[in-house]
Amino acid sequence: MATTQINDFIVRLMTGQRTTLRRLHPLFKPFEPYRRPSPGTGGEVPVPESAEAFLTATGYGDIAEVLSFRAEWMHLIDRGKLAGCVICSG
Repeated sequence: MATTQINDFIVRLMTGQRTTLRRLHPLFKPFEPYRRPSPGTGGEVPVPESAEAFLTATGYGDIAEVLSFRAEWMHLIDRGKLAGCVICSG
C-alpha cells in the first residue's frame, strides 16, 4: 500500500463507527500502544513497512470485534519459501 493509502485507511478506521442494536461503537478499539521489539529479546519480528506504519499510528487493538492485532500473536516464519515473513495467529 502506498503511504497515502495507509494514512487514509488509518483516518477512516480511527474515526469510523459501527452501529449495533442499541448504539454506535467506535470501529477500532485500542488495546495497547505499539512498541518495536528491541534486538536480543527473542521477539524481533521484521514487520512490513506499511504494517508498522499502521501499528505505530493505531497501536494494537480490535477492528469491529472481528479482527485483532496483538504483539504476542505475531511470529516469524523460520523455514520454507516464506522464511523471514510474519504470520499472525490468534
